[in-house]
Amino acid sequence: MKTKAKHTFLVFILTVLCFVNSFACDCPAVPKLDAGYVKEHKLVFRGSVKTVSECNEINKAHFLVQELYLGTSTSEIDVYFDCTGDCKMIFNPGETWIIYASLAQVGKPKVSICSRSRKLVDNEMKLATNFIASDLNFNEECLWLRDNIGTKEFIEKNENSDLQHRNELPSKSSSLILIASSFAGLLLVYFLINKFLK
Repeated sequence: MKTKAKHTFLVFILTVLCFVNSFACDCPAVPKLDAGYVKEHKLVFRGSVKTVSECNEINKAHFLVQELYLGTSTSEIDVYFDCTGDCKMIFNPGETWIIYASLAQVGKPKVSICSRSRKLVDNEMKLATNFIASDLNFNEECLWLRDNIGTKEFIEKNENSDLQHRNELPSKSSSLILIASSFAGLLLVYFLINKFLK
C-alpha cells in the first residue's frame, strides 16, 4: 500500500511541475512605452544582427549598434538570449531590432522574449513575429526613444567595461530571503511526504 501511495504522490508532483512549466512563457501584457519602462532595462538600442552563434541553450547574437538609447556599449556588442524551449527567441543575420536588455548574472546583456524587443518587418500589420501590440510602429518607437530618452555615444574600448564578467555576491537581505524560502520549501516537502506516505 505504501508503494502505491508513493507512486501516486510522485505522479502528483510531476503533474504539478509539468503544469507550472507549461506556463513558463506566459508573458504579462507589455506596458505602454514610457520612460519608466525603458529605465527598467540596462541596455536599450537599435541595431542589426551581424552573426548568431549556434544554439546551446543560451545563445548570443552579435549586433552592430546603430543607435544607443540607454546604457553603455561599443558600436558592436554580443547579446545573449534563450534559444530553446517555449521562451526561445530567434535572430537572423541582417535583421534590424530594437533591443531592451537586462544584465545576466555574468554582467552580459541578455534579452527576454517578454520584453518589448522587436524586429523591423516590412508590413507590421501582416507579420506578427515579435510584433508588440502598441500604438507605435517600429520606426515610431525609435523616434520616441530618440526624443524622450536621447541617444548616447559609444564607448571606444575594445571590451565592454561595464559589461565584463564579474562575480557579484547577493546582498545580505537577498541571501537571508533565499535561505528562508529554501528552508520553508524543504519543510513543506517534508510535511507533504509525512502526510501522504503514512
